[in-house]
Amino acid sequence: MEAVLITVRNEADRHRVEEILRDVEGVTGIRVIDEVTKLAEPSLAIEWNSEADQRWDSLL
Repeated sequence: MEAVLITVRNEADRHRVEEILRDVEGVTGIRVIDEVTKLAEPSLAIEWNSEADQRWDSLL
């Protein structure tokens, strides 16, 4: 399983993006996460703790 993080500016078209993603075959779940809790949520921290994702630490 892979996770994709999509950032929508100022909630402008967030609901439309969610509707489009629900129609895509293979998308199994959509979770809305605000910026404050994005990295604080334990389940996300575990998902984003893979070796491949460690590259983001140096970019941030």
